Amino acid sequence: MMTLELIYSSTAVNGIYGLISAIIILNNISVPSDEDSNVYSLFTGFAHLAAGLTCGLASLASGIAIGVSGDAGVRAFAEVSFQS
Repeated sequence: MMTLELIYSSTAVNGIYGLISAIIILNNISVPSDEDSNVYSLFTGFAHLAAGLTCGLASLASGIAIGVSGDAGVRAFAEVSFQS
């Protein structure tokens, strides 16, 4: 049962990482002032896009790995239970 708790906690950690990165990105975005100056530059936009893609793709890969290892664990447990 310890492995199932570990798998569930690692999926929650992925969600928390995404939430933290979203909050950090949102805190860096400011409202433009009344004059025509653009506060949110193209460089900042691409940096935020890269940060979001990095966190999202890392969470996707981690989720796939958790699913594959969970599937292997369930199949191994079922095989041991079936042989007993």
